[in-house]
Amino acid sequence: NKKLTDFHITKQMLEEYPMGYKLMLLTIARRFKSVSRAFLNFLDLPSLYISICEEYNQMKNAKYFSDILNDLEKIAIISLHNVERDIFLTLSDIPANQLAMYLEKNLKQKRRDKPYFL
Repeated sequence: NKKLTDFHITKQMLEEYPMGYKLMLLTIARRFKSVSRAFLNFLDLPSLYISICEEYNQMKNAKYFSDILNDLEKIAIISLHNVERDIFLTLSDIPANQLAMYLEKNLKQKRRDKPYFL
């Protein structure tokens, strides 16, 4: 079983990503955990991303949804695929549940250290 550190993304890289990236990756990871497919439909993400932004008191990041997705694709964490009229998303070779656990722990720790960090 591969671990987060076995991939081109390191824990240090995740810690250094802007808050919007972390929230988007958490959105994607949680969605992958709830489905048993190797891809997500792009349309499944916006409402979940807004919910996660609310959960972490980061509504200002919600408006950058498309920009953040494009940035994550540029750095090869996700891939967006056009198939007919749909857009599908795949995650770099990272276990979604491990990514979600790490990000949730990281974000909760920041919230504990600085209750109003967000």
